[in-house]
Amino acid sequence: MNTSNVPTVTGEVRKMAKLAAPIVGAQLLIQSMTFVDNIMVGQLGPEPLAALAVAGSLYSMVMVVAMGALGAISPLVTHSLADPSSGRIGHVARQALMFALALSVVVNLVLVFCEPILSLLGQSENLIAISTPYIRVMMLTVPAHFAMIALRHVAEGHEDSMPGFIILAVAALINIPFDYVLIHGHYGFPKMGVMGAAVATASLAWLSLIAYVLYLSFHKRYRAYRLWRGSFRTDKRLLLDLLRIGIPLGGAIGIELTFFAATTLIMGTIGTTELAAHQIALNAASMVFMIPLGMSFAVSIRVGLHRGRGNHLGARRAWQASILITLLTQTLTAIFFFTSPNWIISLYSQSGDVALLGVRLLFVAAFFQLFDGMQAIGIGALRGMKDTAYALMATFVSFWCIGSLVIAYFYYLQNKSVIGIWAGLLVGLGVACLFHHIRMERRTRIIK
Repeated sequence: MNTSNVPTVTGEVRKMAKLAAPIVGAQLLIQSMTFVDNIMVGQLGPEPLAALAVAGSLYSMVMVVAMGALGAISPLVTHSLADPSSGRIGHVARQALMFALALSVVVNLVLVFCEPILSLLGQSENLIAISTPYIRVMMLTVPAHFAMIALRHVAEGHEDSMPGFIILAVAALINIPFDYVLIHGHYGFPKMGVMGAAVATASLAWLSLIAYVLYLSFHKRYRAYRLWRGSFRTDKRLLLDLLRIGIPLGGAIGIELTFFAATTLIMGTIGTTELAAHQIALNAASMVFMIPLGMSFAVSIRVGLHRGRGNHLGARRAWQASILITLLTQTLTAIFFFTSPNWIISLYSQSGDVALLGVRLLFVAAFFQLFDGMQAIGIGALRGMKDTAYALMATFVSFWCIGSLVIAYFYYLQNKSVIGIWAGLLVGLGVACLFHHIRMERRTRIIK
């Protein structure tokens, strides 16, 4: 192999940072909308905040599997860039959009049964009564959200990540006044409480999709692809590629995030105070997790681009660069959690037992920042290698075989220990981190 075109790790760090910054920013903006929702709903009291936690957890448990499956679009786009035929990329984009819309139908068919599902999961009648209307409204966001993700993958596969950031920045800013007037009922709007947060999200999801469609339609970079003018007939071969990559990927991401969501549902069986404190700590951790999550998308793109061009050593360098960046960012976020727990809790306007328990959970969250970030970029690198079947198996073993045993021990044998349940999260992340990076080391060492 000609190594003259292989970037150094330092050079790859620069390219990775340039690509990742808008993607990380976009992920932070997405999470900031949930963050704002939690802060404003938290001002209504512990019960509405707990209801939002339950509703958000169920919604995430269903959504993340399908959203993870959409991650198959990115490697297909990056590999298509090696084909000089512009028509190929347009074809992939149209098939990806249809794939996203089909998944949205499946997700909504599951969410229709949100009320009996929450009941089976042991949630109280009061929490179900508040949570169900929220989920019903959020169902309206699913087609727009999925279509937006598909189109973002098309653009980001071209290392064109800034438009997504700009669109989401505008949406995040608008979300603040939307939440304010709809949740609390100002300026003549009815006080909708938890459901007001869902109405704001649904409105902005469709506006963001329209903005992205307009960008791809008129930007000269994508004009040659004829994105909306080609055939929309199903390409069975391409669909099978999407399913072959996407199903294991969706399963792997879904396993991890549903594991986290399951801990929220477990907290709901312990008590409202524990659930509210758990939601605060998990929401704060989820906010900073958007940094390594955005990095995982960037490393997937860079690894996929190198693999598509047959540059296997370049793929290894991209993976190594992502490790260096993530070690830095996650160390900084861990320090932030250790030094500022009381300030974080104060954002949610909580006090008393909720605040005391929330501070303790934030200390645990600080410990797993490194593991959380490293396992995220590990699975992102494997996605770029199209090694998603292994990622599915490794993630399942890490969380539902090993992490769940730790949680079961502290729940059933240690009197429902809240800190113990978070210890299970830490163990699951640590094992997944080891599995993903050992695999990536072996794969790149063999082919370099």
